Amino acid sequence: MNKVSEVVKSGLCTGCGLCATAKSAHVVMERSGGFLRPSGVEKISVIEQKGIFHACPGVSSGYMDVELESGQLEDRLWGKHLSVMAGHSTDSRVRKRGSSGGVITEIATYLLVNGLVNGVVVTIYDEANPIATLTKIARTPDEVLEAVGSKYSPSSPLTVLDTIHNAQGRFAVVGKPCDVAAFRMLINEDARLLDKIPYLLSFFCAGVPSDIGNTRLVEKIGVPIEELAKFQHRGDGWPGSAIATSKENIEKKLSYNESWGQVLSKHLQYRCKLCGDGVGEAADIVAADAWECDELGYPQFSEKDGESLIIARTSKGMELLTSVIEREVVRASDIDIRLIDKMQPGQLIRRRGLHARILALKILGRNTPRYSMFRLLKYCKKVSLSEYLKNFTGSFWRAIKR
Repeated sequence: MNKVSEVVKSGLCTGCGLCATAKSAHVVMERSGGFLRPSGVEKISVIEQKGIFHACPGVSSGYMDVELESGQLEDRLWGKHLSVMAGHSTDSRVRKRGSSGGVITEIATYLLVNGLVNGVVVTIYDEANPIATLTKIARTPDEVLEAVGSKYSPSSPLTVLDTIHNAQGRFAVVGKPCDVAAFRMLINEDARLLDKIPYLLSFFCAGVPSDIGNTRLVEKIGVPIEELAKFQHRGDGWPGSAIATSKENIEKKLSYNESWGQVLSKHLQYRCKLCGDGVGEAADIVAADAWECDELGYPQFSEKDGESLIIARTSKGMELLTSVIEREVVRASDIDIRLIDKMQPGQLIRRRGLHARILALKILGRNTPRYSMFRLLKYCKKVSLSEYLKNFTGSFWRAIKR
């Protein structure tokens, strides 16, 4: 593949919105098949295609193969890091409203309050379409708090690039790992962005569900989609519930295990199933649910106070994390990185099986993201032959059916 249009046609598009910043063509993000997809990419100039294609999350393998900076360690499963911690916001309101302890919300607020940035790129719900999202630059702590909590819906955060280029000041970005990887690659290629975007914050991501999945979730909760006035996927507890509010102000809930496990996880974007970076390797700081698991390795979803897994990946991220802990904005303590194996079993399984899935597609001659197969082989170092073959054959036959 060497054209953006081929990425879309092959089903590898993530809907990030990078194409919509093209100057040589009028590209807009439209809803298609339940996801956000660019329209008009065929008219993007050859020169601009090259720049977009370089950072496109649809084909890029993320930001995993850069050299280690001073002091960084690299774990074969969880990537480069300077520290691994577990903690939470010291503000009980933020901790409760956040999906898993409110750490990213607190860090973003800290950056604004202390003048380290003038705005934070965040994702909020669309009032006109409650299951959909909008990208916004938050400029006050209240606007950051408005964006608190996970949103399991398509989003296009790269569409703000023009706004950032043209605006005064500096900006932090909060986004999915694939979006943050695209921002990082663009920053490395454009000296103007290096100062404009000093901080990249992310979270562990298991994939983006479609509008179709979200519609079915709302209806499963018990609110007809046409009667939906307000919606949230998580928050108000840990893990929190999916909450649908009707136009008559009737509120209904569904547990996280039921909403994600039984509905949304069955409607994931195709590219997400081939993702090698659900853990935010390009971010300065990444957070995730610090799940407690039972003796069989299954996360326990009983409600409790939120707790975040926090990884500072870069020296800039480490300095920032140290500052928010010293200022008692966040309370956190070091943990052994191997605890992530138990906290995030879903991510562990996905990474361990990726080599087999990509190999199956390559044998069939299908388009895949650009991966170092040697690196993917490291992920499955301790995978049994039966587990490897299960991933391989499953992907092989699904690809043929698709």
